[in-house]
Amino acid sequence: PLLWGIHTGTAMTELLLDAHADPNSRDSGKPLWWEAFEGSYSEDNFRTLKLLLDRGADVNLRYGENGPVGWAANRKNWQSVMLMIERGAAWKDERAFGTPIPHELAYDLQARKGSGEKIPDELPKLIEMYENLQQPQ
Repeated sequence: PLLWGIHTGTAMTELLLDAHADPNSRDSGKPLWWEAFEGSYSEDNFRTLKLLLDRGADVNLRYGENGPVGWAANRKNWQSVMLMIERGAAWKDERAFGTPIPHELAYDLQARKGSGEKIPDELPKLIEMYENLQQPQ
């Protein structure tokens, strides 16, 4: 039911969580809560992700070699990436299906600049965070 609730939206997800649905349940090994950033970005999906995290979704659950930061980065869902990092998700060595996240960030920034597409506020912030990792302390 939680998978259906996540796809339905925040209100249904909240109802199911209130009825004690486990935010860390899995479907074929993949954490169900990842569905909140599976498709294209929407405000409702983001609210659903925040709700799931507020209700105990583990930001460090993995699915095979992939963590949630890499999964969301692969989908260019930078607002979700930033939220998960703020909530304590592992991010420094994460990859998006084998591609280092800094490469995903740089590629998306260049693609958006080339097409004139809006650049999400989180994209340059994330690039700066990864660049700061490379700086000597």
